[in-house]
Amino acid sequence: MEKNIVLKIEEAEKIIRFIDHLIYVTYPLINEPKIFIRCLEELSIAIRKIISCILIYESFFNRIKIYENHQKNFSTFFEKCAPKYQITKIQIQQIKELFEIVDEHNKSQIEFKRNENYVILNNSKIKIINLEKVKEFIFLSKFLISKTNEIFRKV
Repeated sequence: MEKNIVLKIEEAEKIIRFIDHLIYVTYPLINEPKIFIRCLEELSIAIRKIISCILIYESFFNRIKIYENHQKNFSTFFEKCAPKYQITKIQIQQIKELFEIVDEHNKSQIEFKRNENYVILNNSKIKIINLEKVKEFIFLSKFLISKTNEIFRKV
């Protein structure tokens, strides 16, 4: 169990460092809003890995049950694990928003850049992604990785 968790944490950290570099170093040079969606997809993967680590850890100590259904696992994380690790309701909403944006992108019919924004249209839903929004998600992912590292330093 421990090796699996450590590997996932390292992978998540690597993704977060890559996205951080992409937004703070590369984006100012190329100034292309299409990069935002790639960043959000990668951050979504990193946060899923972090959530998975916390669920595995809590399951190991029989505090929660892990299900085959990913939605049930996310519900378990949001309801039982998040409060325990001081993940606020606002941060939970941000995680859900990130997953929703990536999901909308995957289903989208039309996407385009407009000024400094990247716009996703899907049916009647419009999602606008900008640099500040991506930075919020980077900050969130850094917070989650630090919480996860805090947990496993105690072990």
